[in-house]
Amino acid sequence: MKLGIMMALFGGLDVDKALDQAASLGLDCVEIGTGNYPGGKHTPLKELVANKAKAKAWAQKARDRGLEISALACHGNPLHPNPKIAKAHHDVWRDTVKLAEMIGGANVTATTRKQARELLDQAKIDGCSHWSVYGRIMMPLARPALATVSIFLFLGNWNELILALTLIQNDARKTVPLGLITFVGQYKIEYGQLAAALAWATIPVLLIYVALQREFIKGLTAGALKY
Repeated sequence: MKLGIMMALFGGLDVDKALDQAASLGLDCVEIGTGNYPGGKHTPLKELVANKAKAKAWAQKARDRGLEISALACHGNPLHPNPKIAKAHHDVWRDTVKLAEMIGGANVTATTRKQARELLDQAKIDGCSHWSVYGRIMMPLARPALATVSIFLFLGNWNELILALTLIQNDARKTVPLGLITFVGQYKIEYGQLAAALAWATIPVLLIYVALQREFIKGLTAGALKY
């Protein structure tokens, strides 16, 4: 068994002092953030990807202290509704994969924290590249989780009221929840029309669930049984 730590905990220190601190604690390995949510305090990602010698020297700093780089962390959201944020997160993920290959195949953690190592090793033995492993192994395994997250994200956005009520002033662009509250007056509630509108409003949610129900159930029950 090996003990490790996420270097984000030492965000106030530069990379050398952070590695010294990890080594002084008797740890075996470190997970280093390269950007996005974990931050990139200890990893000048663009600079390292552009220069293989610098990347090797950067990785050697950990090895010189008896530490193994167990993973490069770039948790982000490449599907963010803001295109600039989505592109920035995707670029960090792409450069992190390049850096992992340059320094000798360190693991990359993004949204999927752990997959069956035997599957990845066998794919590499069969000649799969990093992109083939991602498309043929990682994505199919992550599909139930992605379907589950997609449904909950859709529900959250479909039912959102406060933000839409605050920002949307054009009647032509108002969302369904804003339309529903128009049936509720100060002295009268149009119950019949409100009930009919609610029935129509549930149809998209039902369609999304029907389309993804198999993956949704797999996502909810994943890990419930141990064989």
